[in-house]
Amino acid sequence: VAPITTGHEKVRGVVATIQDITTEKELDKVKDEFVYVVAHELGNPIFAIDGYLSILDEKIKKSDKETKDILSSAKSVNQQLSSLVNDLLEAVRNEQGQLTCELDSIDLVSIFKEVTSSASFKAKTKEIKINYLESKIPKVIGNEQKIREVATNLVDNAIKYSPNKGSIEVFHEIEGKEVITHVRDTGYGMSAEEQEKLFDKFYRIKNEDTKGVSGTGLGLFICRQIVEKCGGRIWAESEKGKGSTISLSLRKTK
Repeated sequence: VAPITTGHEKVRGVVATIQDITTEKELDKVKDEFVYVVAHELGNPIFAIDGYLSILDEKIKKSDKETKDILSSAKSVNQQLSSLVNDLLEAVRNEQGQLTCELDSIDLVSIFKEVTSSASFKAKTKEIKINYLESKIPKVIGNEQKIREVATNLVDNAIKYSPNKGSIEVFHEIEGKEVITHVRDTGYGMSAEEQEKLFDKFYRIKNEDTKGVSGTGLGLFICRQIVEKCGGRIWAESEKGKGSTISLSLRKTK
C-alpha cells in the first residue's frame, strides 16, 4: 500500500498492490513432495549397498590392505549419501509440519557426555581436543532422541569447521527458567552476515577456510526446527578468525 500525495504532501488516495502467491506455494509443495519421494526411494538401495560392503569387508583378508582401504572409502561415501537422504527427508517433514516431538523430562548431561565421548575418536584424527565441562544442572523439557541428534550435529560441526590441533569446549549454565548449553570451538569463525543465514535451509558457508568441508546445509536448519519444537531457542555467536559458539536453551522441568 502506497499513498498518493499532492505537491503539498496532502494525501489524496492510496494505491494497493495485491500479488497472488498461490502458484509459488503450489510449486513449493510439489518441490517438497519430489524431494521426499526421491530421498525415500534412495533409502533402500543405500541400505543394501552398505550391507554388501560389510559382507565384502568381512570376507577380504586382513592382509589385503589396499582392498580394505578401498572398501572403507566406499563405505564412508555411502554413509555420507545416507546422511544426505536422512537430512532431506527430515527437512521435508519439518516443512510439511510432520515433525513430531513428544516432550519429556530429559538429562542433558548424559546426552552431551555420550556425544562428546563418541566424537572424541573423530576429533583425534585432526588432533582436536574436546573438553566437556560436566556440571550439576536440572533436567529440561525436550525429546531425548531429537536433542541427541542436535547435540551430535553441533559437536560434529565444531570438529569439521575447526583446523587441526584446535579445541572444543561444551558446557552448561542455568539462566532463570532455562538451561543453556554452549558448544564453543576455536575454528574459522563467521562474519555477521554468515551468522544471520546460518540456520537457513541449504545454507553453507563457502570460503577458502571451509573449502573441502562436506555437508548438506540442512543440519543446523533441522536443529533449529527440533529445538523450537521442544520450546527452546538456538543461536550463534562468532567472530571471523576467532571461533564460534553455538548455544541452545531449553526450559527446566521445575
